[in-house]
Amino acid sequence: MAEDVPLALCKDHGLFLKPEARIFIEVKLPEIRVAGVSISNWEVMEKVKTLAKPEQFQSLRVVNYSRELIHFEGEFDSLVTTKKVALMLNGKSIKLSGFSDLLKIRAKRSDPAFPTKEEWEKFFQDRGVETFDEGKPGERPDTVRIRGLPLRWFIDENSEGKPSTAILVQIFEKFGKVRNVSIYDPSSVQTATHSGASTAGSGSGMFSSFGPGAGAKFLHFEAYVQFEEYSGFCLAMNSLKGMKLVRTEEGQGGVSAAGGTGKEAVAKITVEFDKMGYLSERNIRKRELAKVRMRKELEEQRRKEEEERKVEELKIEMELKAKEEARAQRKAKRLEEKQKKKEQQAQLVSQLKTLVVHRKEQAQCLLRVLLAGAAEARYQQEEREKQEALEKQRKEEEGERRRKRRAEREEELVLRQQLISNVQRLERRRKEVEEQLVRSKKQRRDSQPRSEGHHKRHSSRHSY
Repeated sequence: MAEDVPLALCKDHGLFLKPEARIFIEVKLPEIRVAGVSISNWEVMEKVKTLAKPEQFQSLRVVNYSRELIHFEGEFDSLVTTKKVALMLNGKSIKLSGFSDLLKIRAKRSDPAFPTKEEWEKFFQDRGVETFDEGKPGERPDTVRIRGLPLRWFIDENSEGKPSTAILVQIFEKFGKVRNVSIYDPSSVQTATHSGASTAGSGSGMFSSFGPGAGAKFLHFEAYVQFEEYSGFCLAMNSLKGMKLVRTEEGQGGVSAAGGTGKEAVAKITVEFDKMGYLSERNIRKRELAKVRMRKELEEQRRKEEEERKVEELKIEMELKAKEEARAQRKAKRLEEKQKKKEQQAQLVSQLKTLVVHRKEQAQCLLRVLLAGAAEARYQQEEREKQEALEKQRKEEEGERRRKRRAEREEELVLRQQLISNVQRLERRRKEVEEQLVRSKKQRRDSQPRSEGHHKRHSSRHSY
């Protein structure tokens, strides 16, 4: 259980190191003898998950697939669970639908790929550095390269949304004194550099650029941490081997991951020793020269852009003037055409007036001719209209009388039905009353003899 206990990296920022609990699973596939038949990776994965119950995989994915084997890589929340599941699965078999052969499983804990002390010593010995003291800073085993660091975990109120080198120094000084820290900028050759000798005590650090909109564009960043002593480098590499970075939900001042309370955020980081001499004096000087060259190139680019902008503005101004002149010419042409059109319209109006006078005289002559015969026709027309109006009125009155008679008949029918209904109701009531009278008389007749007999018996007793 001790190996599962998180290592406190920086409690002030709620950061811990927790071992990666990975498992390697190999499933041997049966020979497929029927064409068109295939094996579902998903079905095999579900079978593996079922065999591992009650333990639950945090993740399980296919890393390699062939006609003979399927390789899975899974992860659990602890090394104890990983070892337990590896023992549970190793040597087991699973049965797939449609196949008679069983699928054999081989499982073991997956050791993380991580450089060893022999590897980095051999790497630098091949480059002529036999011992740590013989090499220059950055050209010896003194620099750790970390990739996949979450950006928002390393931002403070003074870093303006960029990773803080001061936080990195504070965190990695746990392993030894830090000589230098640099944050790689993926959007530019410029980097943030924190010199341990000059600014580590101030806690501020320098940062040139992290690209426009870095907070939105880059969620993770890459950092180089250089130690002054070999022991600090070795301790950092050995401590980070096979580890993932964990941050408690409470952040600074929160409950530690070892306490077992609070939610945790996990980041999978990649750690290796620096093989490029990124923080060597030569490369730092190259980057500084590149920054100066870039600054000059940017200034030259801005100057050219300014000249191009001025040329473009002059071109646009000339185009606007040309457009204005063309607009004035079109306006003058439109005014001239409008004047011509007005003259043509005036001429047409004059001709129309003459034509109207002529047509009016013709119409008056024709009107006088027509009026003579129109008076008689109008009188006859008026007489016909009167007759038609009288006939229409007569038909309407006749229709009104018919409607009234129909309504009266309907009303009489309704009253008759109501009268019949009332008579029937009264008849039923009369029969009910008669039946009640008959029943009451019968009851009186039945009760009278009994009362007389009782009276006689009572009289006889008194006579004795």
